[in-house]
Amino acid sequence: MKAKANKVRTVSLPPLPDDLIETVRQLNHDGEGVQWAMGDLLVSAVEELGPVYATHPAIGSTRRARTYILRKIADSTGIDESTLRDRQSVCAFFPPKMRLEYDGFTYHQWRAFKHAGGQWRKYAEQAAANLPAPVRVIRAWIDEDENGVRPPAWERMLDKFIDIAYALERDEAAPAWLRQAAHFVVEANSSWGYK
Repeated sequence: MKAKANKVRTVSLPPLPDDLIETVRQLNHDGEGVQWAMGDLLVSAVEELGPVYATHPAIGSTRRARTYILRKIADSTGIDESTLRDRQSVCAFFPPKMRLEYDGFTYHQWRAFKHAGGQWRKYAEQAAANLPAPVRVIRAWIDEDENGVRPPAWERMLDKFIDIAYALERDEAAPAWLRQAAHFVVEANSSWGYK
């Protein structure tokens, strides 16, 4: 009896209905214009306002000016800051003219190509030859190649650490000792010249 209970049954799953797949594809395509329009607008805003805010003593760098601009927009609109940051960075990496080269890709596929940095065209060509090229497959190609474009873990953590320190330094609800420690990190970062 135990042998029967442990037996693994292989069951073939039915395919999803074609009309469901096509409807989702169309809805995604319809929404893509909004993602690109918002991203392009944010790129323009950061390019125009970033240098102005970067010269302010409370901000002091272009990277922190971008963070400030996107955070203020997020706070004023209720949109998650990471969504704004994602749209702005994807559109900055792939300007409109560049997107025309491969106009059949979705926003999410472009976002996956960005993960490859300067080698993105290699993966765009590979995806074009293997449509529909799911995002997870594109990312797997990039990760398998270990192309060295991705910054090391310490650098990614340092970026987050500096962003957190910047936010804590200005958080009036934080204890004074914490704000002072955060201020030290922000000032040290400025004098070391990291980004």
